[in-house]
Parts: sequence; structure tokens; C-alpha cells
Amino acid sequence: MYTIYTKTDCIQCKMTKQKMKALGIKFIEINIEDNPNVVKRLKDKGIAAVPAVFKGTKYLFTGFRIDKINELKE
Repeated sequence: MYTIYTKTDCIQCKMTKQKMKALGIKFIEINIEDNPNVVKRLKDKGIAAVPAVFKGTKYLFTGFRIDKINELKE
């Protein structure tokens, strides 16, 4: 299962979710504005941008990366 960390009104977050849905990739979304404790955990991993995509506990990428999203489907 994939997890996408997002922020409200983040266009790259919306585009990432939209593309993953279109490809049938299941994910859960965690809005960091609703979960401020998550921000520290992401920063501790060196992640300072959203969307941040994980598979389980493994960090995959940040930003709207259509190339990376397409690889998830393979």
C-alpha cells in the first residue's frame, strides 16, 4: 500500500493523487496540515516537500513525478 503525504491546496499533490487513481494504484492520503506530528517525522528523514510518496515505510519520491508514478504500475 502506498501513502501520500500532502498539503491542502497543493497542486502537485492533487496531480499525483489524480494520476495514481487513473492508473488504479491504491493509496492512503495523510494531510500534514491535519497531522502536524508527521511533519517532524518527514523532516527527520530529510523530506521537506510534498507530495511525499512512500510504499510501506520506504520513501520513494517527492513532487509530481509522472515517470515515477508510471513505474509504480509496472
